Amino acid sequence: MAADARHGLVVGGHVTPANRSDMNEMAQVLSEIPSQMRGRCYADKGYTSRANRKVVR
Repeated sequence: MAADARHGLVVGGHVTPANRSDMNEMAQVLSEIPSQMRGRCYADKGYTSRANRKVVR
């Protein structure tokens, strides 16, 4: 799930099976956010990976 940092409104996200890691879904979730709402990205340290850093940049 992706949420607006100011208001906490959900702006993107999807559901996956429990056996699928959330860490591997960051690119998909970020691609669902409307371009006018994109900006800073705050995430739990558990999402830290080389691939996710590249996606966020």
